[in-house]
Amino acid sequence: MSRIEEYFKKKTSELSFIELKEGSSIDVNGYRIYSETPLPILTESLIEEVKSGNPEEEVRFSNMIDGMIYTIGVDPEFVHAEEYKKALYSYDSKIEEYIKYLGVENLKKSRIDDAIICFRANIELNPEDDDARYSYAVAMEERAKRAYELGDKKLGSEFLKAALFQMQKIASKNRPITYYKLGYYYKHFSEFRKSKIYWEKFLHFGREKELLDEVRDQLESTEDDVIYEEGYSKILEGRAVEGIETLLPLVQRHEGWWNLSFMLGLGYRQIGEVDEAIEYFKEVLELNPGQIDSLNELGLCYASKYEFEKAIEMFSEAIKIEPRNHEVICNRGMAKFQIGQLEEAKADIERAYRIDPEDEIVIACKKAVELS
Repeated sequence: MSRIEEYFKKKTSELSFIELKEGSSIDVNGYRIYSETPLPILTESLIEEVKSGNPEEEVRFSNMIDGMIYTIGVDPEFVHAEEYKKALYSYDSKIEEYIKYLGVENLKKSRIDDAIICFRANIELNPEDDDARYSYAVAMEERAKRAYELGDKKLGSEFLKAALFQMQKIASKNRPITYYKLGYYYKHFSEFRKSKIYWEKFLHFGREKELLDEVRDQLESTEDDVIYEEGYSKILEGRAVEGIETLLPLVQRHEGWWNLSFMLGLGYRQIGEVDEAIEYFKEVLELNPGQIDSLNELGLCYASKYEFEKAIEMFSEAIKIEPRNHEVICNRGMAKFQIGQLEEAKADIERAYRIDPEDEIVIACKKAVELS
């Protein structure tokens, strides 16, 4: 279960359910709710009703309507959700507008959780309501900001991804603000090429001068990020020469980008220029001491030059930092295997296998060592 699903499930604890007397029913403008269907009400509202002297059976029906909206918003799969939807439409044919109004008012008052629940209920009632979906995405964005402010980066990321997912569904030239929002969402997740695509669409279809100027500044400030993403994507796709050519112009402008040095090192190793790769990986470690992937890559570079003692040294340094990194442990085992340290090699491979017995490379190395 994702953190967001947990978030909604926890909200169900704020609901209470009122049981009608057996055999009785309630008429909602022609739609009848029978005693088999419990009526939801927010526990807070129920307490207020009781304090005001109302017995449970005389609870205001408007509070039950709010309870139905809340139930659909937090748990659309609830067993009686479809009955609640029918009751809501019978109660008010314009119920969608009412729910949307509640959501907007909650958002204005910074009651973000309540706003999210209202807009989610809106979408459950009418999946084609793009206004509700846009507001839902904005509310999720606000909830993400709050999570980040509280230091919960994982939850913040999940909410922002949910906002992105909803915003993508309604992205359109007829609603250019969606392009503006998506540009920022993708920038947050370091997907700069997608960010650029959406911001350029906003420049084409947007009208607000202040926002247009803002987006132009963003495009200019992230230009090198886009180039970097293009370069490393080429390297990861196996087009190392093209990737290196794309990345090299960035070196003078960004001497402190350790990730730039890492990708150049990876690219040079791919095309067999190992000495050049080694220099870039060393540069990474100067900028970011203890960077595991660079230590591992250095080990692989030295191993390819048959400098197995140096390779083992790099792998060992990485293992000190991450004792359960099965990939590096396996690499060290194979380096030891190459210089005849068979028992130590077997110990490393066994250790890697215990950590991840399903890794195909570890399995292949284990078989090779066992056959020796």
